[in-house]
Amino acid sequence: PPTAWDPAHLTRLPVTSAGEAAAAARALGRPCLVTSVPCGEGRIGMVCHDGHYARLYSHARIEGVPNGTGDLVTALFAAGMMLGLAPLVAAEGAGRGVLEAVLAAKDWNAQDLPLVALGERLVGPSARVTVEDLS
Repeated sequence: PPTAWDPAHLTRLPVTSAGEAAAAARALGRPCLVTSVPCGEGRIGMVCHDGHYARLYSHARIEGVPNGTGDLVTALFAAGMMLGLAPLVAAEGAGRGVLEAVLAAKDWNAQDLPLVALGERLVGPSARVTVEDLS
């Protein structure tokens, strides 16, 4: 999925907050998922706009995150959509799954996301993200 830079570039709107990410997503005129959205002091998140509503999924920023979180968001979001989940529900699952993987990597001192070791935990993650409606 695009990072906050992409909708800012496409719409020429600033994207330095969740509200601005939602406005840029709406301006695109189509559903989208935006990652790496700044969410205030010490927080990071993603915004999903389903064509009608925008929702923020955020958590505390974590230092030293392994590479691959954007790819994992894409895979988990696509899997949710393939299962017939609504975009806002699939986005929450993707956000929780990525946070689950990042927390496991930190706990296990892994230099990579431990995707194989997590297995089912990516499908039903227990990690909690803050969910906030933006529209």
